[in-house]
Amino acid sequence: RGLRSHMAAMAAMWNAGPHAGGGLIDIEAFLAASPVDPEAADRLRALPPPLQQAVMRRGPVADTRNPSAVLIGRVRDVEQGSGLYGPASMPRPARGGSPIADFGSSGAACQGPMDILDPGPKPARRSAKVTIEALIRDYRLSPGCAWMLRALPPDKQKLASRIDPAGQEDPSGYVAEQLKKIV
Repeated sequence: RGLRSHMAAMAAMWNAGPHAGGGLIDIEAFLAASPVDPEAADRLRALPPPLQQAVMRRGPVADTRNPSAVLIGRVRDVEQGSGLYGPASMPRPARGGSPIADFGSSGAACQGPMDILDPGPKPARRSAKVTIEALIRDYRLSPGCAWMLRALPPDKQKLASRIDPAGQEDPSGYVAEQLKKIV
């Protein structure tokens, strides 16, 4: 696809609403401006709208080394609850205020920014073993790299579960290098 059509898609995405003020970003325009594979696009579409917005507010993925991997990593972050309330996506309450919605005289909750972003209770923290299996699956790590991760003792698996190969050209090589630092 040409540079002109890429730039037009990016302009359409960012003109869809006022992002600094918390406006909504059009998911299809975001995906049109992002050269991601269908699996990554489908994973973003499968999220509830507030989580889609949290992923897209982290910015475009087109200029990253591996846009699909970066997008999948961001989707995984919001699914686990770690990317949803980061500094770029969470409005700060007024000084002395609470991020919880205020109740007016009618007793009904006000529709504040947190109501839009709040997906409900946070998901339970996943074990290091489950996180490592997801890492192996999502980044299609080589059998040797997968074996090294699985063979680690539990304390080292906990450290290895924090490795994020999103955007790396060779995720298996990157993970292997990071494992050298851990072991």
